Amino acid sequence: MTALGPAPLAEAPASTEPEAAAAPVVVVMVAEGGAQADARAFAMIEAHVLGLELELLRRTHPAWEQAPEAEAIAAASVAVFEDPEVRGVLWLDIQPGALTLYALARDGERVYGRSIPVDADAGLAVALETLANVGAVAAVALAQERVEALAMTEGAGEGQVGEAPEGFFVVDLQPPSPPEPEPCACPVVPEPPAELTLVEARLVPVDEPRAHLRLGYRGERFASNVPWSSLAEVAAGWRPTPTTHLDMGLAVAPSVQLWSRHGDVSVELTRLQGFVAGGARFPLGRGWSLELAGRFGVEGLRRVTLVVPPDTEPAGPGWRPMVVLGADLRAGVELSPSARLVVGPTLTAVLLRSELVVDANGGAFLTPSAVRVGATAGFDFEMPQGRARPRSRPRTRVRSRPSKKD
Repeated sequence: MTALGPAPLAEAPASTEPEAAAAPVVVVMVAEGGAQADARAFAMIEAHVLGLELELLRRTHPAWEQAPEAEAIAAASVAVFEDPEVRGVLWLDIQPGALTLYALARDGERVYGRSIPVDADAGLAVALETLANVGAVAAVALAQERVEALAMTEGAGEGQVGEAPEGFFVVDLQPPSPPEPEPCACPVVPEPPAELTLVEARLVPVDEPRAHLRLGYRGERFASNVPWSSLAEVAAGWRPTPTTHLDMGLAVAPSVQLWSRHGDVSVELTRLQGFVAGGARFPLGRGWSLELAGRFGVEGLRRVTLVVPPDTEPAGPGWRPMVVLGADLRAGVELSPSARLVVGPTLTAVLLRSELVVDANGGAFLTPSAVRVGATAGFDFEMPQGRARPRSRPRTRVRSRPSKKD
């Protein structure tokens, strides 16, 4: 009110002391049209916090038909927290058989609660007094932002508020569902484009294990009187990786007839070799590669006597075993994605040899070489398992021409 008089009053000097901070606010929610017990409960809580740095406000809400869920309490508290001074909310649920209090702090991720049964002998007054004590403790914890101190026992289950008479129960709030992504407002490419330039991509087999087949020829020095022996090879196996292989194969040499030094004995020799092999291929570019392979084999040498001296009884056919260990160095070129041509030198060590003895003096008719030097050539075929994929991703470059203005 403005004072009336002959002269205006002098203004009081501005205070230099800082203005006292406002007391923290805690809101107590009670049901609309509730029983007298709701008003008594608020009044008793307010009396317990009287004199503390705390402002208690009373608001009403529609009554619940059943025990609320934690998410429902958090959703209903959003409007209360629009006031920036509010530190927390207390919800009172007064039922004939029990009095329940829920506490939620600003930006809280948990709902804290306490349920107090109404004992038939003690009556409602004792339960209200207990509720007032509990509500005062919860209000002070919310005002001082120490709501975690209320947790004494954990509630079972998520979302539904349960009961734990020994102390405050805790219910974690479900995290909010992430918002659905908004449709992308992508720029519209004008059609048709003025000019397209396509970059080709080469398809290669998927890097998966695949079957492997080899058909080839092998020639090598076998003995002093057999300077060159030819074998036909076939091997089948598996490629664990695109550049390695494991094979099992068979090599067969055509029969060859040999004569003794004096020309009075003739035998026919046939060779058969079974082997296992493995190796690795090293790409050199432009379809060329270098391959290093090892081979272990067991070889059988079959002898059939054709001509013997008149007074000599010919020996029957028989097999002589030999064990070999070899290495191949092959150069290859790609003929197609599934076929290669390979050629290169070979070196074989004979670990176990068998000599052919034909005369009474123990003279050797055939002595196999301890080391065989030779050459090999053949074709490798790949049988990929799986579909092909591009070596490099096709790219499309679009160049637009400036439009002509009318």
